[in-house]
Amino acid sequence: MKFMKNAWRWLLTTTLAASCLLSGCVGGGDNTGSSDSSTGSSGGNSSSPGQTPVKGDYLFSDGTSDYKIVIPSDADADEALAGERLQSLFKEATGFTLPILQDTSISTVGDDDRYILLGDNDLAVENDMVPTLASVKSTGYTIRTQGKSIYIAGGRSVGTLFGV
Repeated sequence: MKFMKNAWRWLLTTTLAASCLLSGCVGGGDNTGSSDSSTGSSGGNSSSPGQTPVKGDYLFSDGTSDYKIVIPSDADADEALAGERLQSLFKEATGFTLPILQDTSISTVGDDDRYILLGDNDLAVENDMVPTLASVKSTGYTIRTQGKSIYIAGGRSVGTLFGV
């Protein structure tokens, strides 16, 4: 068990470090980046004098995050643990705690909303982001994005936990 915990920490730390290194390469010049046609956003964190810097499409930037973890209001033990585990791993890697909300506190998910939606919650079902049991089996999972939101859902709730 300790080996698995250390392996997950190493994987999360390595992934975050690699993404920070790769995304942090915007430097010098006008810092405008390139246009990303799939999201319609600027590739860099550019700002003009007197303008607040744009966070861009980062999960974590400048010591903070706009993302929130969303679990089903009727979450079972595995889905609740998935939310707590994601919150814990994110805090361990960044020092920042993502809040956990229930799906009933959110009415819709727009393209600019920043949520990490876990499991078979109403919003994931509404946006057709929950995999079928036949497509992923009971312990399998999918990780999908729509707009700026991330959906992690399993064939069963234990799959969601594995996805986290």
